Amino acid sequence: MRLSTVFSILIFVMMILWLQTGATAIPDPDSLNENQHSGDPSDETKVGTAFVLPLLTNSPRANGMGGCSITWIDEQSGIHNPGGLGLFHLNRVFAISIPGNTDWLPDLDAGLKLKSYSISIGGSHRLLYGTGHRMNIAAGFSYSNVTFDLGSFIATDYNGNTIGVYNLKTITRYYSAGLGIDYYCRLGFGLTYATMKDGYFNTDGYPTSSTGHTYNVGALFEVPLFDILPPLLNPNRDEHSIRFQLTPTASLFAMNPGNGTITYPAGTYILTNMTRYGFALTGSAGLKDATIVSVTFVAEQGRHMGQMLERRDGWEVALFNFFSLRGGRYKSEWYSDNYRSTHGFGIKLDGLIAWIRHYSPRTFQNGLPRYLADHASISFDYAKYGEDPNLPAQDHTEFFRVNISF
Repeated sequence: MRLSTVFSILIFVMMILWLQTGATAIPDPDSLNENQHSGDPSDETKVGTAFVLPLLTNSPRANGMGGCSITWIDEQSGIHNPGGLGLFHLNRVFAISIPGNTDWLPDLDAGLKLKSYSISIGGSHRLLYGTGHRMNIAAGFSYSNVTFDLGSFIATDYNGNTIGVYNLKTITRYYSAGLGIDYYCRLGFGLTYATMKDGYFNTDGYPTSSTGHTYNVGALFEVPLFDILPPLLNPNRDEHSIRFQLTPTASLFAMNPGNGTITYPAGTYILTNMTRYGFALTGSAGLKDATIVSVTFVAEQGRHMGQMLERRDGWEVALFNFFSLRGGRYKSEWYSDNYRSTHGFGIKLDGLIAWIRHYSPRTFQNGLPRYLADHASISFDYAKYGEDPNLPAQDHTEFFRVNISF
């Protein structure tokens, strides 16, 4: 056990050193040459769409906790940190996040929409061969689609003549693969290949598109301390005794470490770079088959958009693994030096089912009810930005999502 734990830690440290390499700045919009400011609408609006989209998070769970997204293991790990994808599929085969349409900056009344969905499949050694082995290895694969719809706008040339009415969309597709290992400690790492397209369309069917590609890498490491220590200290625990858990988590995510590019009619440019790391601590108490309460604190920090610093931290209190209350804050040198608060909540039906089964085992004893109780997970998450006098346009941005997994 000790050698395996040390080996896992060494792998994680080596991945940290590797992922810390090379983030470079994107071009300054003021430095673009004259040919990039023609009457073509693709030249007028490219900066701030494809460059900014990867920094926007459409996850209610993450946004409810200040935007902390890389330290969680859930249905959207393929987008936020592929290092969690394999760990998610240690106990799951299939997952889908039902499309969520977010009215981005609704007070601007600009018709901005942030849309995303994801689907993943995977499997583990334990799911195939049973629970007789202490070590469990899993692999997961996911596809995710994030669309930032900037609505319609009128394009004109330098003489004020109207070119047409256009609709601008930036679409990013993520293809992710992750590997997870559970042997006393849990280690996950993964890779995402992303393609990005800016599309401009008018009523005459005139399309102009710009394409880009990049890859992201991530790692996540968990140490469930009370899964390691109690079996050593007291291997004959009572089945009805309260069980405690304390799990520190470390994560790392690098977006575009290889300096992927996007090609516009006027030239090719390096996409946004970002390196973010996070730490979380989760404590819980419950019975063998049902959680009573859990508390999580998480903090993430990184640099993006030309080495601009961002800080995020949040918390979550979950009762009976059924209802979760969340809060957090974040700030980024990209647009403000002040913290913005966030809040949200979540509902998870399998937590409620676990307690029903605990007190009424016959309720889900046979057939489809038992299968769903054993394997299905359905959750709903909500989040909202708090008020900020410096950025009032974000005050009413809300996020909704339903996640289903088996």
